[in-house]
Amino acid sequence: MIGWTPVEILCEERSGSHLKKKLTLCAKHVQTGERSNKDFDTIILAIGRKPATRLLNLKNAEVLIEDDTHKIWVDSQDMTTTEDVFALGDCASQRLSTPSTLINFNGVAYQAGLNLSKRLYHGHIDSMEYDQVLPRFLLTYPHSYACVGLSEEDAVIEHGETNIDVYHSRSIPLQYQLGNRYKTVCYAKMITLKSEDERIVGLHYLGPNAGDVMQGYVLALKLKARKVDMDSMINIHPTSAEIFSRMSKTFEESDLVLNSTC
Repeated sequence: MIGWTPVEILCEERSGSHLKKKLTLCAKHVQTGERSNKDFDTIILAIGRKPATRLLNLKNAEVLIEDDTHKIWVDSQDMTTTEDVFALGDCASQRLSTPSTLINFNGVAYQAGLNLSKRLYHGHIDSMEYDQVLPRFLLTYPHSYACVGLSEEDAVIEHGETNIDVYHSRSIPLQYQLGNRYKTVCYAKMITLKSEDERIVGLHYLGPNAGDVMQGYVLALKLKARKVDMDSMINIHPTSAEIFSRMSKTFEESDLVLNSTC
């Protein structure tokens, strides 16, 4: 319900139902003032957040803060507009070639801090790689979602539509086929670059334990792995992660093939 402001949430007990409560969301449209009541089983409050940088009086130190996001402007070395003042993590602006990429994650801030410490005190030159190999993770139910590298849309913008191949795969994990569990289909996508011998530039996975599945593939993209490397990899069976070595069909060749075993 985009553009609506919650006014009230009503809770009604349900008798004789496996769903114990019915939630009615009373909302008001921010532009028209129209009222709307809709029933839901679950309501999740996710309003986002902004860095509390206004309270730091950073202007007195000539540190630039972006008006719309309240984020601190930084360069590629994480330095602000004031020399020797650095900003990392959620409070720092995103200096990305692909704006759709999100970097507000704990692991990003942690690695950026390590890199900065090494540059300042150990003579290293490594800066944070915010583009290309940055992994992302969304905790959803019943499946979680994780990815690393480029989305298909960003790959088309950066490399051209005729220069990429997109591979898909769907499967039902073996753990779901035992007993009376839900038979939810898992999905994976691989994006490769034709001009570089099908080097992998993006991996996406929707399924159980997505964060754990994707963690190892972060290194694969960092080391510029190709699809042939994935195809020749020996899998641990049965696992959900082996879905990436069985992506034999591209979208333009045929419809998605559903593997009955993982």
